[in-house]
Amino acid sequence: FSARDAREDTAQTRGVVLRKRVPILAMGMRSGEVTPPFLRKVYHMVDDASCEDIVSWSEEGTQFTIHQANEFASELLPKYFKHSNFSSFVRQLNSYGFRKVKN
Repeated sequence: FSARDAREDTAQTRGVVLRKRVPILAMGMRSGEVTPPFLRKVYHMVDDASCEDIVSWSEEGTQFTIHQANEFASELLPKYFKHSNFSSFVRQLNSYGFRKVKN
């Protein structure tokens, strides 16, 4: 994976930023553990260049922005997860330490 997973990772949608100050692929892990599937899926979803008009990394690679929330929920969430519920996605991010902060 790129160097961006060693930086502060955030998600932004509707003027709200979800932030975690730990590498995205190390969150919720102990030494020797495998990265949780949810975090791998989030990383690959945001890193997929074909989805840049819906969700993308910032230039610095320190956050990702959801540009089209409706398309994100209806197209990307079902592709990577077993649902299309945006609130459930945010709740799962929260369980890994992401928190809403003002933009």
